[in-house]
Amino acid sequence: MSFIKYTKQEELETGYPIGGLIRQEQVDAGDYWNYSHFYMRVDQPDLAEPFIKKAGKYVIAYHKGSYMTIQETYEKMKTYLSKEGYRICGDSFEEYVIDEVSVCGEDNYVTKIMIQLEEK
Repeated sequence: MSFIKYTKQEELETGYPIGGLIRQEQVDAGDYWNYSHFYMRVDQPDLAEPFIKKAGKYVIAYHKGSYMTIQETYEKMKTYLSKEGYRICGDSFEEYVIDEVSVCGEDNYVTKIMIQLEEK
C-alpha cells in the first residue's frame, strides 16, 4: 500500500512534514538515495504499527537545494562528526521542510537531516 493511501485510510493528519528513513549501513556506505521507509509525525498514539524515533543525541543539518546534491550535506555532517569525536550509531531521518508543494525550483528545497550519534 502506498504511503499516501495509508495516511488517507487511517485518517491521519498530514500537517507535519513527510520524511524518509535511510538505514545506518547505507549512510555509512554513502548511499543517500535508497529509503527503507517513509514516515510522518502524528499525534495519535493508538496507531496499529507505530514507529518511535529513539531518544538520544542527533546531529542535525539543513540541506538547501536539490535532492540530487544532498550527499554534499551528508558528507559535511560525517566530517564534522569525525572531527568532533563522534560516530553515527543510528539511522538517518530526513524531513522535507520546503519542497515542490511550497516553492518553485529545486534550488529552494530545504531538507532537515537528523542522524543519531554517540561518542567514539
